[in-house]
Amino acid sequence: MRLRGRDALLALVLSLVIPVFCQAQAAGNLPVPVPAGTTVDVLTYGPDDTSLTLKPAEQVAFLFVYAIWDLESDCASTSSGVGRICSLAELVRGVKLPDGETIGLTTDPARDRNYRYDVTIIGDQCIIRALPNDRTRAGFAAIGAPGGFSHSFFINPQGPDLIRAVKITGMGYSGKGFKR
Repeated sequence: MRLRGRDALLALVLSLVIPVFCQAQAAGNLPVPVPAGTTVDVLTYGPDDTSLTLKPAEQVAFLFVYAIWDLESDCASTSSGVGRICSLAELVRGVKLPDGETIGLTTDPARDRNYRYDVTIIGDQCIIRALPNDRTRAGFAAIGAPGGFSHSFFINPQGPDLIRAVKITGMGYSGKGFKR
């Protein structure tokens, strides 16, 4: 069997392109990492301040919800934002403020294969949720009015059923999180 020049060139191109394509596909399926230099505090909840340490995938979900909440507050500000609550799609693309600054997420939450994220806007209130794709991870929600900088943060350590969530009384993180 003889290879013609065109066939040999095609075989060479495919042998170079297929591994690169497969690596790119695999990279898209990797879990979203906690940003370098970012640490999540031990969360406390309930009347007796019971603490709960988050798994790495849960830290990512917590940081996304926290970052989205902060960005909603920035968007809803009438003095330094656009004066309204922004959609998750806008925050992923980036929202241009009147002063020319762009705010938004540095990483698209859709890349997180461990969680699904949504923002529901009801009047001047919003609900930001991170729902795990399996029951081995905690579910998170932030609820409130971002323009007034008041909100409540909830967790269900047993999974996605946020009806069973309890309010987090102590939380925070240091580092850049996922905000622009």
